[in-house]
Amino acid sequence: MYNEIADYYNEIFPLDQDAVNFTTHKIKSGSILDIGCGTGELTKSLANKGYPLIGVDLDEGMIAQANSGQINNDNPVFKVMDMREVPLHYDEDVFDGVICYGNTLAHMCNMEELMNFLKGIHTILKKDGHFILQILNYKRILDNNITQLPVIKTNRFSFERAYRKVSNDNLLYFDITLNVEGAIYKGTTQLNPIQYDTLIQILSQAGFSSITSYGGFKEEIFNPDTSFVLIIEALK
Repeated sequence: MYNEIADYYNEIFPLDQDAVNFTTHKIKSGSILDIGCGTGELTKSLANKGYPLIGVDLDEGMIAQANSGQINNDNPVFKVMDMREVPLHYDEDVFDGVICYGNTLAHMCNMEELMNFLKGIHTILKKDGHFILQILNYKRILDNNITQLPVIKTNRFSFERAYRKVSNDNLLYFDITLNVEGAIYKGTTQLNPIQYDTLIQILSQAGFSSITSYGGFKEEIFNPDTSFVLIIEALK
């Protein structure tokens, strides 16, 4: 689904400098793995600050965009990779930090796979390494029956996002519509609307400690009823 929007991704979701600042504040130095890196703007920004970076994403179009215009192909390094397979590609105690932003984690709909993934992230982190994730606050979305996110418009396109529940399963269906000068691209994917309490529980079970939550990259206090996003920092 995301291949279709790769050419417009940086306009739809421009680099968030607050995310850069938050990451560098929490991870002072060392190597970082960026899971769900998209077109790699955050990855490149962190690499420019001296961090050794690897960015992975499932979508070939996103990685192609990330690699375009690369001057230094040694840092960052971009790879097409399913996030469920990330722990299989790296040894123990490799990274000082692993980040997973942009609601990437919610695309892992199987809870057993999610637990195995988090255990794997714990394994590839060095001692005292940071795992930082960002997802939408699904308690707010479900409690308020939010079915649409704000439309993103530019002079060239509009980008619409909607949620819907189907039958009695616990998943959300996420529909996108990209209208580029009359050419319309549609896509649908499933999301796991995992919430704060469950995430804290499975992170603890995966071996993480010192788990802290935030309501934004400016370190706002997380409020499950009102915060738009949930950010969690967990240490190995």
